[in-house]
Amino acid sequence: MKNGRLINKQAIELILGLYVLLMFLFVNINYCYGKNINKDEYVKGADIYKAIVIDAGSTGTRIHIYNYHIVDDEQSNIKIYIPSINYRTTPGLVYILNRYFSGEEEEFHNYFKNIKSFIYDNVEEQKRFNTIILFRASGGFRLLSINESDKYMNFLKNYFFTHFNEFLLIDDLLVNVLSGKEEAILSFVSIYALLQNFNPSPLIFLDSYKSDNNKIDDKKNEVSNNDNKDNYNNKGNYNNNSNNNDSNNNDSNNNGSNNNDSNNNDSNNNGSNNNDSNNNGSNNNDSNNNGSNNNDSNNNDSDNTIGVLELGGATAQIVIKVPLSKMNDDIVNLFNYQHKEKKKNSIIEENYKNKNIVKINLFKEDIFLYCKSYLVLGRQNAMKTYLHYILHKHKEIDENNKFIQMACFPKNFKFHINNLYKTSIEEDLLEYDGNSKIKDDEYIGVGIGNINMCRQEIQTILDYAQIDDLPFKIKKFIKLYGIENFHHFAVDILNIAESFNPIFLNTNMYLEKAQEVCPLTIEEIRKVVRPESNIEKAQTSCFGLIFLYEFMRYILKIDKSILFYSTNYINKTSITWTIAVLLMEIPKIVNLIRKNEKIKSFHSDEL
Repeated sequence: MKNGRLINKQAIELILGLYVLLMFLFVNINYCYGKNINKDEYVKGADIYKAIVIDAGSTGTRIHIYNYHIVDDEQSNIKIYIPSINYRTTPGLVYILNRYFSGEEEEFHNYFKNIKSFIYDNVEEQKRFNTIILFRASGGFRLLSINESDKYMNFLKNYFFTHFNEFLLIDDLLVNVLSGKEEAILSFVSIYALLQNFNPSPLIFLDSYKSDNNKIDDKKNEVSNNDNKDNYNNKGNYNNNSNNNDSNNNDSNNNGSNNNDSNNNDSNNNGSNNNDSNNNGSNNNDSNNNGSNNNDSNNNDSDNTIGVLELGGATAQIVIKVPLSKMNDDIVNLFNYQHKEKKKNSIIEENYKNKNIVKINLFKEDIFLYCKSYLVLGRQNAMKTYLHYILHKHKEIDENNKFIQMACFPKNFKFHINNLYKTSIEEDLLEYDGNSKIKDDEYIGVGIGNINMCRQEIQTILDYAQIDDLPFKIKKFIKLYGIENFHHFAVDILNIAESFNPIFLNTNMYLEKAQEVCPLTIEEIRKVVRPESNIEKAQTSCFGLIFLYEFMRYILKIDKSILFYSTNYINKTSITWTIAVLLMEIPKIVNLIRKNEKIKSFHSDEL
């Protein structure tokens, strides 16, 4: 009997040992393959983390949820999975906050109800404790006074700590208003990363989105807050359709409708004077005809010297990597650089001898940039400035006449001029019906579509803007990317088919189209622009085309037409500066994330 009991005991111990071994192997298999929740698939990587970046723009707010993994703890390097899943709601948050602090609070709560629903639906409960939220406000917030901006940001910070306390909220990183330079640099870094100019690349393009040449589909959804209460629940199939014409609608209020996958147009269908646009940034070997990095060495000017012209609703930015041939002693001398006050931990340092030269250090590489931001030269903001200018001139001549001729607007188009002193940016113009009463503090603009007068008036505004000189001339090897409104107008008004890759254009194309559309009526303009473009594009087509053309002329100091890339996409991935936010901020907190994980694991073991 004793021997029988001994045999049974040994058998039980053997079975238990095998069970423990199998469990160990199972845990290790799961450890080596982290699940990517953007798709029901497994991707290599020990631990997949999530991060949320909220882009509060002047005309809308977009929430990005990214997956990433930590490559090594010692260097704090990360790899970000592209694309994100994201969700957009309108109007701009400044508009919502203005109304909230005027006593109309319900719209704010509905606005954030939709945002919270999207976030909670896409970040599992067990991951929230280690999922950081980074709220970044851009041009619309920079238009506020310092006191008003501080009030709004403190309010938002408290709101996040109260209503999103399940997430990783770090006081210094949670909410920030980006300076113009920071926004420009973030856009540059994101494009630079999407072009895979960093070595090694910090981005992982998901296999399920790759085509033969590594092009990735982006998942997104647009939602309007005209009816905020149920927008998210009823209209928010945010991750069903890739490539839903994000650049075509220019953030228009399309109520979350899913555009059918008509965006996968061949790049050679771009159908206009776009000079070999069928290259569209794909990885070919001709450095003059691609928008992506070559496989050659990155050590000469022609390989990875890029520039970004960004023209949003409120602000405009230019940032260009300084060519190696222009790296003088003042630029390369590291002692000439210093952090801005209160931003000692930033990777951005400014050259105190030249205010427009900055140095960033990413992945052990120093990158020197020419960078300049213009606060009031975003398209909608510049239009407000234009209306102010014409109104002021009109009052000097005839203050009592409520009707003002406008050279930069379509012939016979009449619209209300009001709210010029509001800090929020609204896109649509309210058309005058001829019958409604004109208030004491408003006027009626009457379009006359005079292109020559329009150019003179816009040039006057740009003269007052005091555009800085570039420290070097724009050469052919500098690949310029015009994003945001440059691309919206290329697709909507120049009517070039969206290829979801960079489109080769020349600067004169905006002027040539303006010569065509400015003398037309709204109805006539609608017939020669992209049929799906929103009414605001037709209303402002003349002003927008002339402003884009003159802006490039003034910023780049050019008199002749030059070639550039118009795009809001690289390899079918939407350009967003939120990628750069993660590349700059997550490495700072890798140790905290690992520590949180150990604490959570310890408490779970105790339970």
